[in-house]
Amino acid sequence: MHASIPPNEKMRGFTLLELLVALSIFALVSALAYGGLSSVMQARTVTAIHSDQMARLQKAFNIMSRDLEQANGRAIRDSYGTAQSGFAASDYGGNALEFTRGGWNNPFPSAKRIRSYQQRVAYRVEEKNLMRVYWFDLDLDYDSPKFEAPVLAGVQGMELRFLDRDKKWQTGWPPQGSEDQVLPRAVEVTLDLETLGKVSRLFLLAQGVPMEKQGAPNTNQGGN
Repeated sequence: MHASIPPNEKMRGFTLLELLVALSIFALVSALAYGGLSSVMQARTVTAIHSDQMARLQKAFNIMSRDLEQANGRAIRDSYGTAQSGFAASDYGGNALEFTRGGWNNPFPSAKRIRSYQQRVAYRVEEKNLMRVYWFDLDLDYDSPKFEAPVLAGVQGMELRFLDRDKKWQTGWPPQGSEDQVLPRAVEVTLDLETLGKVSRLFLLAQGVPMEKQGAPNTNQGGN
């Protein structure tokens, strides 16, 4: 025979109030867990976007660095035959920075692809893109081809400063009263980005030499 269980010791289920309390605690814990997970996922997304923008910015700065480190100040003639400085900046529309660089390798030299190992390049901001421009010829003709390509998107503006031979910063180049300075000692480029704000990079250049030592530009198409 089984012993009888006293009425006050019989097993009983949860009451409605206890179930409601348990469900409320579970809902609170779930909400906290979801909030933490959502914050982690959001931070991960922001970090990925930031890292991608930083990688694109670094690539753009590397392109500018290769150009500026090869700057040599070789003057040119434009399509109208007017002499143009070997290194010049402008605040009045068009290209913000334009200069001549060396080291433009020609991997397939032949009689059909004769060109200079120097290159005329320029940078400007257009429709929130940092644009790089270059010409196939140094001394330009009326039909000299021009090539443009964006190197960085999301750029709201670009500011330039130039360190002269007296180690003073100039906002334009060539500096007024010192036109014999072909190249600055350094160029500071500040990009105003939509996602990162203002980011600056300093590029060192070879020290400039007096203009009279450069010689007048010739009219040889793509001269070395």
